[in-house]
Amino acid sequence: MNSNYIPRKLLFGNPDIRDLKISPDGRHIAYLAEHHGVLNIWAQDVGNESTARPLTHDTKRGIFSYDWTFQPGTLIFSQDIDGDENFGLYTLNVLNGETTEITPPGHFTTHVSELSHLRPDEVVILTNNRDPMYFDYKILDLRDKTQKDLFTNTENFALIHFDKYFRPVIAIKSNADGSYTGSLWNPHTKSFFEKFVTAFEDSMSSTTISTSNDGRKVYLLSSEGRDKATFQEWDLATDTLTVLAEDSKSDIQAIQIHPGSGKPLMATSYYVKARGPLLG
Repeated sequence: MNSNYIPRKLLFGNPDIRDLKISPDGRHIAYLAEHHGVLNIWAQDVGNESTARPLTHDTKRGIFSYDWTFQPGTLIFSQDIDGDENFGLYTLNVLNGETTEITPPGHFTTHVSELSHLRPDEVVILTNNRDPMYFDYKILDLRDKTQKDLFTNTENFALIHFDKYFRPVIAIKSNADGSYTGSLWNPHTKSFFEKFVTAFEDSMSSTTISTSNDGRKVYLLSSEGRDKATFQEWDLATDTLTVLAEDSKSDIQAIQIHPGSGKPLMATSYYVKARGPLLG
């Protein structure tokens, strides 16, 4: 064997630590790391590495996605069965390690759509249990684990953004020619109306990111009318677009949004290496 080859494990093995996240109350740090060779969720008290411990004990595929909720000490994560991508949803109490199944894996997929400090005991989740091709949106109550319908997606939208009060704002629908249509929510008719179409040529570098807390602004990446994607703010009241960040050499590719204020914190581009922040 050629000793100059890069070991396969170095290229494809698990990282030491990934997805490190601080809890909203600032008391805990969670991250993904190996436990018996498989990625699991770990947590520790802030500033006290000796308290680090695995909170999940998966022995097969591992866990790859989780979020802090705004309910103190509560995580939420998705997991499938042996890579079938039919993800179940679970909550996890950091203090006592208790895991609660919200939806079972193996039959349909459930993920987190929206978290909000303004509704700390609830989470918007999306699930395709009604129609395998499209996702409906529901509100999960973290206290009693009940669910109620928020938006039944009979119009077959690919994505819907909600504000921090869980009101619909903008929806995206894929078209047969590779373009996509953006529709805005009308609170009076309680329905979406078509607002714009993004051509196929720009569809890979243009996407909606999030909304402001009150839903009056939409943050998006767009390459329309230019050869590189910029980060923009769309004021829905005045129907005006403002470029917040751009790079003459590269698309803007990553955005950080403040979880409390809902305002953009940082934009990053990649040319030879990461460059940012590009805001302010």
